[in-house]
Amino acid sequence: MFRRSGWLWAVFDLKAEMDTKLLKRTGGDVVLHVEQVQGFKGTAIRMITRPGFNPSVRKEGQLWVLDIHEQPIAPKAGFDVNTQMDFQERGRVVIKATDGSQPMILRDPEVGDSIHVVTVPAIGAGVRIGREYPGAELLPSAQGIAMIPRADTVRLDTNRDGVEITQPGGLYLSPMLAAEGSGGKVSTDGNMGADVMTTGPLDISKWLRGGNDKFVDDHRKLISRLAHVRPDEKNAQRMEIARHYVANGFGAEALGELRVMAAVDPLIVDTPPYRAVRGAASFLMGRDADAIVDLSTPALKGDARVQLFLAAASARSLPDPGKHALVLRLAPEDIKGWPRNLRIGIGEVAARTVAQAGDSKGAARIVDAMMGPGLSRRDVGKLAYLSGMAAQAGKQWDTAISRYRDAEASESRPDRAYAARDRVELMLKLNKMTPAEAIRDLEKLRFAWRGEDFEFQLLRRLGQLQIAAGRYGEGLRSMHSLVANYPDHPEIGKVQDEMSDTFNRLFLVGEADKLSPVVAIGLYDEFQELTPSGTKGDEMIRRLADRLAGVDLLERAGELLRHQVEFRLSGLDKARVGTRLAFLNLSDRKPGLAMEALEASEAPEIPADLAAQRRYIRVQALTDLGRSAEALALIINDQSEEANRLRGDINWKLKRWPEAAAALESTITKPIGNRPLDPATARRLLDTATAMTLAKDERGLTRLRRNFGPLMAPTEWREAFDLLTSEPERGIIDYRRLGDKIKQVQDFQTFMGEWQRRVKAKGLSSIN
Repeated sequence: MFRRSGWLWAVFDLKAEMDTKLLKRTGGDVVLHVEQVQGFKGTAIRMITRPGFNPSVRKEGQLWVLDIHEQPIAPKAGFDVNTQMDFQERGRVVIKATDGSQPMILRDPEVGDSIHVVTVPAIGAGVRIGREYPGAELLPSAQGIAMIPRADTVRLDTNRDGVEITQPGGLYLSPMLAAEGSGGKVSTDGNMGADVMTTGPLDISKWLRGGNDKFVDDHRKLISRLAHVRPDEKNAQRMEIARHYVANGFGAEALGELRVMAAVDPLIVDTPPYRAVRGAASFLMGRDADAIVDLSTPALKGDARVQLFLAAASARSLPDPGKHALVLRLAPEDIKGWPRNLRIGIGEVAARTVAQAGDSKGAARIVDAMMGPGLSRRDVGKLAYLSGMAAQAGKQWDTAISRYRDAEASESRPDRAYAARDRVELMLKLNKMTPAEAIRDLEKLRFAWRGEDFEFQLLRRLGQLQIAAGRYGEGLRSMHSLVANYPDHPEIGKVQDEMSDTFNRLFLVGEADKLSPVVAIGLYDEFQELTPSGTKGDEMIRRLADRLAGVDLLERAGELLRHQVEFRLSGLDKARVGTRLAFLNLSDRKPGLAMEALEASEAPEIPADLAAQRRYIRVQALTDLGRSAEALALIINDQSEEANRLRGDINWKLKRWPEAAAALESTITKPIGNRPLDPATARRLLDTATAMTLAKDERGLTRLRRNFGPLMAPTEWREAFDLLTSEPERGIIDYRRLGDKIKQVQDFQTFMGEWQRRVKAKGLSSIN
């Protein structure tokens, strides 16, 4: 169990597949990400945790349990680590760890090199203090041993007495490392010398010495003194050098000096002065997690400057203005007079945090304290942006906009981007900019800056504005790019929820009805992975299919329903939707596909009304396929109105006029009392009269004229009906006029016509 490059590793010597999702849920809000590393004979899990949180190890039966708390990574019992010289300047590192596993080699996906690991059964036994040697780095661990080889031939070996870091011919080791301790061991004396301990943990003003202007001279003096002090005082002098580096803003150089100190004296790592300097140096390097661990040492709790650096590192790592502003608003008292690197580093975080907490005057004081010698033109842009934030916190809108524009015109690329974004948001809030203008300006910033969290938050906000403006496709694409490019971002789940909510509003609530059908189906196809499972998804598809069928996009509506029938539905729902699909195929002149849809959606115990509907659609499909005899056989004993209408349609198509006339007449019922004819019955009467005329059924025509002549008089088909049913003695029928009148109603002569009109008016799902 060890840390490397921000990741917490847990390695076991047995092969197993781990449930990483369960591990993440078990870790709550402390464990941010979990993944399993493959490619070697054991099992390796690596995690990202909240800064400062590390495990302690215990066992419950055969289970290894990790208790993750806010604590440094350290074992309960540390191994003895000694150097053993075999030849002049060649030797090995011996770790007193018994019963270790065979060494395992795994690849670090983050760094790209290899890690050599030995597991041990003793609970909580690990390496207390990491060490670096020429050729190898021994990592600190809460359990077991982890080593990074710096040469191809360096390896871990296990034997009866312990674990060794070695290579053919031996490691190159400095004789001083063995000479400083007794018995070839590394020195364990943590005393730094009384002169170093006289200053406070972070006395920046004193450590500055002559400041940046005299840095080179002061540094030469410190290095020169290091060459002349006694060996037991060298670390004290190195501490002075590290402090001088930190005070002048050189974090990387300070960390290098501190590493040398730890190599000579490992126990110095746990002393408060060392932790304070290393924490400040880590902050300057942007390694906030490491800084928080060091600066949270209990012995440093009472030092105000340590708390200032700790608050700045915490605010930059996990922003919480309400929590950190109380400490950071005191920054002007300390940073004024500090070198440029420290003023800007601490001041920027402090000003942002205090402004976000709503303290305009406090933020302005911090910006004033950041002024001073050594500022670059880029720094001027940063100060302009921070001044804008301070003014906005004080509701000085015009001043804020002006200062943001100053920052946008500066040479600081990140501050140009942040200032432009904040100006657009402020002007939009004040109604000085329309949403369309805001979208236009934010789109220009997509490639202005990609550092920190800027790109993620920009694209998310851009997507929200585009969706609010009704530009659904653009908004969903903006958010989809976040899901694709930032899968591990802690807020990606909220983005996915926003996409799902938008998709549901479009296709469940009905906002897509405002779009053209072509645009609506295009959006659905592009983002169909957002379709919810279960009844909501089925309802969404039903609504969209209704919309498409209503505008004669029958093929696309059919594709949606076909997917439901094949993959989503079962039982009665499958039969019902399959019936709609068959109807669409018939309407699209594809009777063969209609038959296939009916076959694919068969289900037991279908209700009688749905079974009849499916039978009638099958009859129509067989008719369209030219299999009229089979079609008529299916309804031979069915005397319902629908069956008789189908018989009329089939016989009409076959030009069997007497049979067609008889079937159509059987579907007509005379209204009760003085009620008028409804349009559908009036049209059917005209169809019946047409069939009787073609069948030369004078008696039937006389019967129609006697029973329905007065009722047809008020309808628009009166003239055609009179012409068809007129008595022979009235003269020869003008069949040219007859043809024109019949042509007026030819669209209403088929069984399918009524269903198609219903679909146009009420939607496809209205048929069943």
